[in-house]
Amino acid sequence: MNSAPRQQSPLLRRARLRARTESAIRQFLAHRDVLEIACPCIVPSPGMEAHLRAFPVRSATGAYHDHRFLHTSPEYAIKTTLGTLDHDVFTLARVFRDEPRGRLHHPEFTMLEWYRRHRDHIALMTETEELLRHVTRSVLHENDPQPLPDTPIPRIPVRDAFLQHAGVDPLECSTHDLHDACRTLGIDARPDWDWHAHFSLLHALCIEPALASSAAAFLTDFPASEAALARTSELDPRVAERFELYVRLPAVHGEAPVMVELANAFHELVDPAEQRARMQQDRAQRTREGLPVYPIPERMLQELEAMPPTAGIALGVERLLVWLAAHAGDAACRVADFLVGNEEAPGTSADDPDPPKPVT
Repeated sequence: MNSAPRQQSPLLRRARLRARTESAIRQFLAHRDVLEIACPCIVPSPGMEAHLRAFPVRSATGAYHDHRFLHTSPEYAIKTTLGTLDHDVFTLARVFRDEPRGRLHHPEFTMLEWYRRHRDHIALMTETEELLRHVTRSVLHENDPQPLPDTPIPRIPVRDAFLQHAGVDPLECSTHDLHDACRTLGIDARPDWDWHAHFSLLHALCIEPALASSAAAFLTDFPASEAALARTSELDPRVAERFELYVRLPAVHGEAPVMVELANAFHELVDPAEQRARMQQDRAQRTREGLPVYPIPERMLQELEAMPPTAGIALGVERLLVWLAAHAGDAACRVADFLVGNEEAPGTSADDPDPPKPVT
């Protein structure tokens, strides 16, 4: 536990918090022989999911002969090399997403990703909790309130959460059932929205707030339609082997505490044919919604066959810092406050409430 004095400017205090946090992350993963690697930021394929918007890159000198983008995640780059490297890896990557700014959102942020070969998402869930506890012990001061209880972080299947808080079974229900659940709960949903849009709305407005009874929570076993880059369960093909980690931010200005999605993890899909089919579905959805359609990462798909069974996770570092800072007495800080030299001034949109999650 860190016991150094804290009489310092907010800028210095936050810079030191970032330095201690990233050092603790590196220490934890290096101790477990997870190798740190660097990934390119300028890529031909920035991501496929419909909610992602990438920043295009144009070269005035012809450095690139095709369209390039700032990456939204280092995932494709890591998966391109994981089989060849034959080693567990992690990266602390600066990533870029063209999205509205808010307390917990910024177009530029840091993503911790690490990948463990020959492990599944259950083992990775345990390791994620161990990392979170290691970081809090290493970074917070002895007199700071501890953000996690001694008891294990609860693991809640998405099905159980929806049945308890929305009254609907996401593994069995139709779009009409989800729409009726929204109406019953007083949530405004358009009848022409698809299944995913209704699920996402209930998830954001009903399930996430209900998690705030715990200091942190894992949501597990998502419906297969929400698999993204995760494999589906061999025991129940209706279920995707993935989880999300949520942590509770303390109340600010008299408002209720909020649950923040901190990390998203997969038992990785390593079937290139299935992954291509999912990406083609994502491209079709982007076309329907009038969004830019990005190239399929062909090299990554080629290398998937060499990738052993693997679990991987992405964790938002600045969100982790906001959570840690809130428990160290800096409750009103924003993601943008941890970018030293940030030109945003108070009163800009970075200080606005966080925008709702996009419904796609």
